[in-house]
Amino acid sequence: MSERENLRLTKEIRALSKSAVQPFAHSVDKDGRFPAEAIAALKGARLLSALVPKQLGGCEYTIENISEICTVLARDCSSTAMIYAMHQSQILCLMDHYGSSRFMKDYRLNGARRDLGRIVSQETKISDVANRWGFWHLGQFAKDYRLWFGELPSETYRRNQVENSSGGASMACAPSHCKGQMS
Repeated sequence: MSERENLRLTKEIRALSKSAVQPFAHSVDKDGRFPAEAIAALKGARLLSALVPKQLGGCEYTIENISEICTVLARDCSSTAMIYAMHQSQILCLMDHYGSSRFMKDYRLNGARRDLGRIVSQETKISDVANRWGFWHLGQFAKDYRLWFGELPSETYRRNQVENSSGGASMACAPSHCKGQMS
């Protein structure tokens, strides 16, 4: 994130905090209640998924970004900041432990297959698609892809180049219950 984007984010968090956190901070502390209004506003601003990778629908912010968000929230309501920090901590745990699971591999393979079906430029490489979806070992990617879809990524790519040039439909993703077992 550039310095300009960091400043914009901080400005947006300050505005959100002033409108949806600060007005309820006293009652949150006095009544010992959950800051529902603040969390709803953070959810509406898509900040609950701040650490989630973009390919999974998140913002892919850094720890530094999260630290800044917590600092701004804490100025208005320390309870909200603590709950937000704990939520982000849990997101990190999920991404660390669940990120290498079969579900995530299935999700990433299907995303790569979908993207291979959308390539219109000859300049885009299969390795670019694989890397975008977190596959760094291209041999393992090809092996898993073939096991899951019954063909190599290059075969999907070539077929879709022909289909795209002739106006055909792009590839659909395989359902999560199909084909082989991945390593």
